[in-house]
Amino acid sequence: MRTSSSCSNSKWVTTLVAVTLLLFLETAVSAGTRLSCSPVRQEPIPLLGKESIPASYPSKQEAEKSGCRIHKLKDNGLESCVIERFNPDDSHELLLEIYDSQPSRGFVKADQLRISSWYNMATVGYGELLGDGKEFIFVESEGNRGTGTLQIILTVIGWKSRFKPVLMETTSYVEDSGKDFLNLAVSCRFTKLGSKSVSLQLAYLFHEVNDKMAPASKSWTDSLKWNEQQFSFYDTRTEQRKQGNSKFSIQKNISKSRLNMADIALSRGSHEILERSGIMAVVPE
Repeated sequence: MRTSSSCSNSKWVTTLVAVTLLLFLETAVSAGTRLSCSPVRQEPIPLLGKESIPASYPSKQEAEKSGCRIHKLKDNGLESCVIERFNPDDSHELLLEIYDSQPSRGFVKADQLRISSWYNMATVGYGELLGDGKEFIFVESEGNRGTGTLQIILTVIGWKSRFKPVLMETTSYVEDSGKDFLNLAVSCRFTKLGSKSVSLQLAYLFHEVNDKMAPASKSWTDSLKWNEQQFSFYDTRTEQRKQGNSKFSIQKNISKSRLNMADIALSRGSHEILERSGIMAVVPE
């Protein structure tokens, strides 16, 4: 049984982490720094090349020679290789072409993941999340966009019978019409990475200026714990409770979009995925 002292210590540590994240976030925003929330190294995708790809590679050597990156993305240590490219039929879309190793057949194409990247700013990284030898895919890419508008999203993708987004979070959002301005900046930190107790600590800073109200800033923190049963950082009851307790409409919208992630299929069109997730509508109109 946990003592009152250990509970107090736990709350103190949580508060300290939250304050530290907010201070770091305010400093970064003041300096105009773009923050990456990925815990692994992110690499950009070449704009040209790989306009056409084969259905299979005869060997691991041939796959690597062609730029297919070897990773362990699925169960039982199965090796896969990944071709990262922008869709030749839709240049605003990132394609992750995944090939699985098959005995005596080399690497055979098995999956295609589609992620929106309107300005080709997407970066991709790979790394263990749970400490079981299986890698997850980390993608930072554009969400909502337009004149004066840019949203950056961190999507973490894992395999459980299919590839699914276990995390899909706005990490920055700027909207500047010249007259009205809003900015959502987010600082993220993964804790206990490489274990089933992994969590994501988030600190938010939202600033808004328009002709209907005085300039206003809001800040808050959040925490997302890994849910092994749902194979996700999102717990349905927890997010529903957060919606009910939200102080700001933007907080409520963030939790609302998280509840849509279980139904997202990454094989669909990337623009449809953004629409279905509701993540582009986190900032209130």
